[in-house]
Amino acid sequence: MLKISKSAYRAHSSFIRTPLSKRQNVFLQVNNDIVREFWILIERYSEIEDAGKDFIRSKGVRHKTKINIMFKSFQALVRQAKSFYLSAQQMQTRSASLLYYYSFLNLVKAGIILNKPDLVNKKLGHGLYYTVQKHRKFNNETLGVTYKDNSVFPIFYNDYFNKVLDTKYFNINSLLGYCTDIGYQYLQAGYGYGRILPSFHTMLFQNDNKSYWSLIGINDFKDLLKYKKSLKIFSENFDQVEVSDLKLFKYNIREIFNIDAKTASAFTFFQSKNVFPVPANNIVPDVEFRKKNLESLKNIMQSYYFGRQYDFSIALPYSLTKEEPLYETAAIYLIMYYLSCLVRYKPYYLEELLNRQEAWLIDSFIQSCPSTFLKGIISWIVDIDYVLTLR
Repeated sequence: MLKISKSAYRAHSSFIRTPLSKRQNVFLQVNNDIVREFWILIERYSEIEDAGKDFIRSKGVRHKTKINIMFKSFQALVRQAKSFYLSAQQMQTRSASLLYYYSFLNLVKAGIILNKPDLVNKKLGHGLYYTVQKHRKFNNETLGVTYKDNSVFPIFYNDYFNKVLDTKYFNINSLLGYCTDIGYQYLQAGYGYGRILPSFHTMLFQNDNKSYWSLIGINDFKDLLKYKKSLKIFSENFDQVEVSDLKLFKYNIREIFNIDAKTASAFTFFQSKNVFPVPANNIVPDVEFRKKNLESLKNIMQSYYFGRQYDFSIALPYSLTKEEPLYETAAIYLIMYYLSCLVRYKPYYLEELLNRQEAWLIDSFIQSCPSTFLKGIISWIVDIDYVLTLR
């Protein structure tokens, strides 16, 4: 287990709470269904030709004919994805997984062709497979990854994480632990706590010496300590906070993050080892500052799409041996592929689960998780982290 150094808590004069994200954050309040709003957001690029083609040009594509072909392909994939998604919403829960997966597949393809123009109009395989075994327990259900040319999931994973996927099999039970929408159901079903850790981030300032630094809070940090490779850079740049005046520290935490003492007690707090001078113009280079923190957290940090309660999330790596990154968006995609295979090839297994807690978990997943996938995948496609909340 990794050991992280400690240092005395630095008192601050002021703070600026900022979300951590690999992309630009856009916070929007809407008075319609949030799912509908996400389709509206992506349709700016799929239905408005000038906007779509300008977006394609921003990817470095300059040839007019290529731009036209890419736009038409992108438009068709988004339209198909929306059609499948809206149809799935009207279906009986378990049967809906097949149409949801086809929606997800088309959205992922839409993102892939924007980033890899050479794949436009090429046949793309799933990159996944499921082997039917009649008597396998739900805990042991897995799906496999294929690494043939033009396989969707490995290409998507590579683009999403800037890393080649090495894992050959994913366990469905483990994947469900990445789905925050069903965290309660996952715990009640006896599978333990989820694998996504809500987290805080703020910039602290000391006005006397005109300096600033980071303060990060991570929920259930002990779960992360097992992943030494993933925490290496973080441990080099952050110290765990040691508190001499606990009462003052708790007051500061409540003020900064607007949380009660019980919630604060579930978090472990860290401050950056380095303290940076405030520039002469008093304008802190916020983008560069956050970039350093992102580098410290590398591929275990994922954006938080559910308002301003938290500033980012930590996604535990998939396995202790390989420590491969896996975010909620990718996990939902994999699970929906698995469920679509059950609908097609093993419907009797779904019927066998009807009176068991696994069916409750699956139904909860299908009812709750597609909208979360939509948030993550559309943000990836358009390179903007949209955070929508209802007015």
